[in-house]
Amino acid sequence: MKKHNIAFLLICAFILMLSLISCASIATPVESYGSERDDIEGKLDYNHYIKKIWVLDDWTDFSEYPFSFFITTVEENTIEGKIQIGAIAEPDFFYYRMQPSVYLGSFAGTIENNIARCEFSTEDGNSGVITLNFNDKTMVEAAIEYLLKSEPYQSYENGRYLFRPYNISDIDNIVPDKVLCLEVDLNSWGNVRFITVETDTGKIRHSKAYLIDENENILYEFRAPFSSAFEVVEIEVNDINSDGLKDIMIISQLTYEDKYEDTKINYIFYQLESGLFYNSALEDGSDQVVS
Repeated sequence: MKKHNIAFLLICAFILMLSLISCASIATPVESYGSERDDIEGKLDYNHYIKKIWVLDDWTDFSEYPFSFFITTVEENTIEGKIQIGAIAEPDFFYYRMQPSVYLGSFAGTIENNIARCEFSTEDGNSGVITLNFNDKTMVEAAIEYLLKSEPYQSYENGRYLFRPYNISDIDNIVPDKVLCLEVDLNSWGNVRFITVETDTGKIRHSKAYLIDENENILYEFRAPFSSAFEVVEIEVNDINSDGLKDIMIISQLTYEDKYEDTKINYIFYQLESGLFYNSALEDGSDQVVS
């Protein structure tokens, strides 16, 4: 076979492979973070960094974690965001109360020459300075300097780290055929994917729900007491309470006893103007809606 025919067949195979990729598939981890700098007259497009959750690159032990952060706004030369010491910073409320985590702190500062210098503080007694160096679209170099540390964090040290976006590939033990995914234009989040997965540790299965972007970077986790006896069977995105914002319903169904096969639990999350979601049980006094 002639060389140009071989090349033609390879190109066709590659195009076919791309056409088979669907929303429900779980992408493989990013293999390279090469420089993707987007300079426009010396400035970066900071929209690449907003809303992603930034975690340490090549960090595998999430039980001993220095810190994590996400950026909420960048306007002109100012920047704001959230930081969590010792854990992954996820932009969510606790399921049982209308309050964010007391461990999730705030930072704010200014940007000059693609470097942000920010002061941070957390409600549990930590404060200091973090410096963010925006090298390219997929990596951020960050240095932390503590000024005050509360008692549980005395062993945490100043340091400089390399961060990447938190990705669905970081979630262990996902069951491939238990993935539901819906592409949606979700108000301030823009075009995102709402996805539910099931994880299997070999002893127990649990459902998890996320918002992810086109690269399967995790933007948001919907925290709820999903029962191990139930699996997610349907997801809906609608303006349930007619406030102009799209809300999310996660419908789960009992799986292990036939006589209860019609028993379902509907977890409803109402969206706020801020883009956060809260549990409907906070309004009706129940933990979930059973049908």
